[in-house]
Amino acid sequence: MARRDAQDMLNNNNLGDGGGPANVDAEGHAAEADRLAAGARQLDAITADFKPEVHFIGQIVGGQDFPTDLDGIFVEASLKYGDDWKLFEKNAVQLQTHTAYADDEGFFVFAHPFDFHFACESIQGWPKL
Repeated sequence: MARRDAQDMLNNNNLGDGGGPANVDAEGHAAEADRLAAGARQLDAITADFKPEVHFIGQIVGGQDFPTDLDGIFVEASLKYGDDWKLFEKNAVQLQTHTAYADDEGFFVFAHPFDFHFACESIQGWPKL
């Protein structure tokens, strides 16, 4: 009998729990069946819930008419989001731009990029910067 591929084994739920003859295919390939079972468990851990993922990609471009007499300014921002949102990179919650100086028209150019990657369960608690 021909060897079954991994998809057939997954579809037929023929991987077992790692402890019995269910891990042996028709030709007795126990090691391969164990490897496939381990891969299936790892895949389950990665894609367990099939939650939607959202990417916010953009930049803080700049601004003008800041109420200050200082020569250079910078922007500090923090990211707020609800309990139904999971941020993949926790260190990305706070950001700070470089110090910008006004051009001849009084516009401060920051051009500070951001890229936030979320998994979400609900639209409630939509992220705010």
